Amino acid sequence: MEKLRIFALVALVAVCASNVSAIEKLPSTVSEALECLDDVLQRRDYFRQERVRRADSLKYLMTTSNDREKVRHCEDIGNVFFAYNTDSAAHYYSKGVELANMVGDSVASQRLDVKRIALLPLQGVVTVGVEAYERYAYEDIYPENKEEYLESGSRLYFHAGSFFSNDSVHTDYYEKSNELSRQLVELLPDNSLKQNFFKATILYAEEKSPISEACMKDLLAETEIDNPIFAQTACMLAEYYEMIGKDEEVRYYYAVSAISDVMSATLEEVSLHRLGAALYETGDISRAYDYLTMSLDNAVSSGSKMRALDASQTLPVISQAFRAQDARRYSEILVLLACLAVAFAIIVGITVSLRKGIVKRDRLKQRLVETNRIKDAYMGEFLTLSSIYIEKLEEFNRFAGRKIAAGQIEELYNFIKSGKMLEEQGQQFYDVFDNAFIHIYPTFIDDVNALFKEDRRISVPDKSRLNTELRILAFMRLGLDDSQKIARFSGLSLNTVYSYRNKLKGRAKNRETFERDVMKIGEII
Repeated sequence: MEKLRIFALVALVAVCASNVSAIEKLPSTVSEALECLDDVLQRRDYFRQERVRRADSLKYLMTTSNDREKVRHCEDIGNVFFAYNTDSAAHYYSKGVELANMVGDSVASQRLDVKRIALLPLQGVVTVGVEAYERYAYEDIYPENKEEYLESGSRLYFHAGSFFSNDSVHTDYYEKSNELSRQLVELLPDNSLKQNFFKATILYAEEKSPISEACMKDLLAETEIDNPIFAQTACMLAEYYEMIGKDEEVRYYYAVSAISDVMSATLEEVSLHRLGAALYETGDISRAYDYLTMSLDNAVSSGSKMRALDASQTLPVISQAFRAQDARRYSEILVLLACLAVAFAIIVGITVSLRKGIVKRDRLKQRLVETNRIKDAYMGEFLTLSSIYIEKLEEFNRFAGRKIAAGQIEELYNFIKSGKMLEEQGQQFYDVFDNAFIHIYPTFIDDVNALFKEDRRISVPDKSRLNTELRILAFMRLGLDDSQKIARFSGLSLNTVYSYRNKLKGRAKNRETFERDVMKIGEII
């Protein structure tokens, strides 16, 4: 068992030693910073795995440790998960409090409880977190816990203030955060990295001047890029430049802050999604989309409701970027929106719409095929009718020629005057026309009657034939709107056609739109 414990310790040291900086010096331009960020993002799984391995090694040590040692291991595991997975960090801090109480270690119990409470605003429990923290009085804090008490309190009030848009509440929490930071500076060793960091945050919060800018730049110069303090300082500097309108510097410092977050496997971050929003404004849609998507994924994975809420504010930007992407980006956005319970509704809506469109298209196609078949068939009938007319005309020419040659002019005149030939040919035309029209528009009579008042509808004994009124409407439906032409085809006088048309309008439900309504009968929509 002792050998296994030694092996685990060696493994832990090896893992920590392998997490070396991947950057020898800071990028000098925005372009270099973005290229560097893209590079480390490609390896983000490696940095995260390193953090998980450290936690796993500590978890293994707990299996071979006594209760007092487990308290220390719980705190170490909670620290590993801090800013990586809020729920896991809170779990191990709480477990450490329970074990510390069991072994009577009130100092560790108090320290771990303060750490746990400081996470509550990130989990969306703001008021409870503030109340729990304020139940501790500074004078009741053990001397060895005062630094942690002040640091956790500063962080707790800062996060609590971020939740509120109300200026007075927001300002009140920020002032409390700054006051605890000032006390912490007095307590920390002079010129230590942490003291210099809190000095910079206080100076930034109070002045936001070139002095605070210089202080933050000095702090970056003395901090390793994979140190979380570097990421927080660079983020503050980007916010400062955002305030004074220096866009190039904003993008640069958000980029180096994001690089630091990736290398330290910090998922509870703000720089990446702020950088994505800034890049979207410059038109770098592809990068903006990638960064905003990764940032939202980080927020969800970290378990920080506050960061998830913060990241969700960039969803309108993601939506705009989504519309500018190709089909592959469209699919990725749908997956992203699925996390917000929206994609399912969109997919269902699109599927139903497409299915309806396909069914409608097939139905229209079938109707078009049937209509074309009918039109082809009855076009042949009209051609046959035309052929008959030509033959009849030739026959009449021969008949007239014989009568004229025989001097039977009077007999020819009487034949023409009787109108027998015209009547026969007219009836033959109406028979062919009625049959063809009814087959092309099989519901024509019912559709016309639907336009009339109920007591003024047209009744025909044989629905395969049209009466004079229906035939006039049929000519109109075929686009023959000229009454003179209708009179010629129907064998009626012009006045009679005018009279029929006016009477038909008078029977309509809507006199003003009647003729337009007739033209719509049988339309394929």
